Amino acid sequence: MQDRYRLLLPILLALGLAALAPACSLLPEQITQSTLEVETIDSTDYRFGPVRVMQYEEGLQVRGTIAHDIHRRGAIPGTIHIEVLAQDGHLLAETDAYPMRKNRQAYSAQFGTWLPVAPEAGKRIRVTHQP
Repeated sequence: MQDRYRLLLPILLALGLAALAPACSLLPEQITQSTLEVETIDSTDYRFGPVRVMQYEEGLQVRGTIAHDIHRRGAIPGTIHIEVLAQDGHLLAETDAYPMRKNRQAYSAQFGTWLPVAPEAGKRIRVTHQP
């Protein structure tokens, strides 16, 4: 009986992977890691973790994390203000994102947003926390 299950598990795993393989081709082809400068401005009680910017043909996707300055749990109030600046410093686009924790016990929160700006137009991304 156990020998039958030993053979069944690899077969089911192979079938599952074969079913998921075509889904990988549905990902957008024109995704590149951004070469834009990312400037993060922390607030008094909160610090930014890694912030990632992905370039698409239609715009930019900004994702990142923010956590309490002191390692503790709790909500992170306020908004994350994201700006795209041109080479001469003028503002191309701006938006606000809201930090979301995975659960009530999480120490950090994640944020993400979409900016419909041509990637070659921007030079710098400024990310600030506004409590």
